Amino acid sequence: MGQNVTVVPARHENFVVAAGATAYRDITSYGVPLSVSVYPTGGGTMTVSYSTTIGAAALAGAANWQPWPAGSVTAANTQVLLGPVNALRFVAATGPCTVEIVG
Repeated sequence: MGQNVTVVPARHENFVVAAGATAYRDITSYGVPLSVSVYPTGGGTMTVSYSTTIGAAALAGAANWQPWPAGSVTAANTQVLLGPVNALRFVAATGPCTVEIVG
C-alpha cells in the first residue's frame, strides 16, 4: 500500500547587495533545510548572519545575530542551515554580492 506524498516547491530568491550596504531578509516562510549562497564580485567581501529573534529582520541591530559557519567570504560559498531561523543579514563590505536563498 503506497503513501500519499505532498511535494512542496522550494521558495527561491535572488538579489544583489550593493557595496557598503546591509540587507535583511525575513525567512520565516522558508522551509528547512535552507540553502544560502553568496557570490561576491569585484574583490568584495560578504558577511552573513542569522537570527532566531522574532521579528529580527525589522529589528535590525536590536536582534541577536550569529555569524554563519563560513565567516566572511571573498569567493562563492554555500551553507545549509538545518534548523529554523527568523531572519538573515547580509553585509557587502567592499564590493557588490549576489545572494541566493532556497528553502
